[in-house]
Amino acid sequence: MPIFNKVKPRPATDPRPPRIAPKAKPDAYRVLSQAEALPELGSLLEKENEISTSVRADRAELKLLERELAVDATPEVHPDVAALLGDSPSSKASKRKAIADTRHRIAVGETALVEIQKRRLSLETKASLAVCDAVRPEIGKRVGALVAALQAADVAHGELNELILAIEAEGVSWASLGPIRPHFLGNASDGSGRIANYLKDVREAGYAQ
Repeated sequence: MPIFNKVKPRPATDPRPPRIAPKAKPDAYRVLSQAEALPELGSLLEKENEISTSVRADRAELKLLERELAVDATPEVHPDVAALLGDSPSSKASKRKAIADTRHRIAVGETALVEIQKRRLSLETKASLAVCDAVRPEIGKRVGALVAALQAADVAHGELNELILAIEAEGVSWASLGPIRPHFLGNASDGSGRIANYLKDVREAGYAQ
């Protein structure tokens, strides 16, 4: 009986155009990190990373030394006794000293990391203020652009509202015109709309005078 290869159906063609990843703007504004805005904090973070790396290495070394000591079957002689006898320290004694020294380094490193954490907390508010000071001119520029657009929208909102009120004054139902009243902007007649409130807030914050 002949065997026929089944023809696989062709995949449906995707009518959508291929997705193109957006390119980063060459002039995109970059906000400084806290470490960049406050060099004191940057130095502290570098030191924290350095000590953390050292502590991790010491912990790995401690595990290795403890495993070696556990399987070391050589006689153990106290270092002071070995010195009196003119012998070199025994293998076990050397390992125990290395373990003690490593544990001491780990304890010192961990204590230093706790102190660094305290200093970081005391610097974070200062660093945040430094970032805000650096970004303030750019924020002012963008808030100003938004304010200008919102002021234009506020004027357009008022003009639309005047026309709707004129239609209503004639006793005409304007429902057939669709949902044209932007309720999300608030009341356009008494200056209590959301745009007015936002403009008031940014002016009080020192922007868009």
